[in-house]
Amino acid sequence: MTAQPNHGTAKTRRPRGLVVPDTITLLHLPASSPELNPMELVWQYLRQNTLANRVFRDDRQIVDACCDAWNFFANDPALVASITSRHWAQVKLRGRRY
Repeated sequence: MTAQPNHGTAKTRRPRGLVVPDTITLLHLPASSPELNPMELVWQYLRQNTLANRVFRDDRQIVDACCDAWNFFANDPALVASITSRHWAQVKLRGRRY
């Protein structure tokens, strides 16, 4: 079994055997585009707002700070939605967004 590439070129954009219905359009993103990855936006927010400008005494303090920052973020669904959603990536069906 050979490893499949994470990103494709014009020749390998659709993995072998992938069936895409006519009602779905694939969006091919650039290989190096962290700004398009919602998780990268989450980490950027955490670094800038809850983990910025801090000095840690030891590894345990780092883990605790990261857990506190993650819980703060995860407990605010509106914040999560605002950071991770992209208007161009939403599907509108019968007046509702998915």
